[in-house]
Order: sequence, then structure tokens, then C-alpha cells
Amino acid sequence: MSVQLSFEDASVSTPGDAEKERKALHRVAFERVQRIGKQLLNCRAPGTSLEEWATVGADLCTSLADARAAKSIAAGVSMDDIDPATGNEHSARIYAALRVSWQKSYDRTVRGSLGWDLDELQQVAEKARQEFVAKRPDLDDGRPWITA
Repeated sequence: MSVQLSFEDASVSTPGDAEKERKALHRVAFERVQRIGKQLLNCRAPGTSLEEWATVGADLCTSLADARAAKSIAAGVSMDDIDPATGNEHSARIYAALRVSWQKSYDRTVRGSLGWDLDELQQVAEKARQEFVAKRPDLDDGRPWITA
């Protein structure tokens, strides 16, 4: 069964129908991301030859990126905010959410509820920030994601 993730062919009569269609497309894309991710993990299983991984793994990575992009589009994310290579969303909303998430991780580590070393956590967070900013330099305000 093939499912086309497109709004162009949808016959929508009311705003409520459009929202139902958007949610249905989002659900289909999300399930595809999960299924392809599991296939990708199975492909990496011990005993998998390098040749098999090079062929199947590359195809699955491409399919996973496409499915992630479809999920984001169905969720209403602008195509300008989607990285075509990975399908990941790189919007201002995600940038802000990641910054808050890293700060929460730092706060939990300080309280002792996470097992991170503080220096290591700051290094990993800074690397994540740099990778995000490499894709969207316009969102960078120069501040680290973790502040003491």
C-alpha cells in the first residue's frame, strides 16, 4: 500500500477536514519514521557485512530522511526549516527547545539526578549547538546553551 503525503490532491471541504487530513498525514509519516528506524537498527546488527550495510544502510538512511521531512511537513513546518540531508527540523522553535532541554539537563546534573560530569555535559551541549548553528547561523545569538 502506497501513501502519498501531499496536500495538493486532498479534497478538503472544511477547515476541520483539513486539520484531520494534516493529523492523518503526520501519523502516517511518524509510523514510517519508526518503521525505517527499526529496519536501520536491524541492518546494523552483528554479522552484517560491510557491503550489505553500505547498500541497505544508505537506502534506509535516505528513506528515513524523507520520512522525517514528510512528518515535519505534515506537522506544518516550513520546508525552509527542514534539512534535506537528514529530514530534521532546524527552526527557531526547535533551537529554543533544544536550548531549554540542555539547560534542564545541566540543572538536573547539578542536583545529582543525572550522572553527567558537568564539564563533559557542557562540551557535548556546545558541540550540539555548533552543529545546529552550522545549519542555521541566523539563529545563533552567541550564547552557550548551558549557563551556570
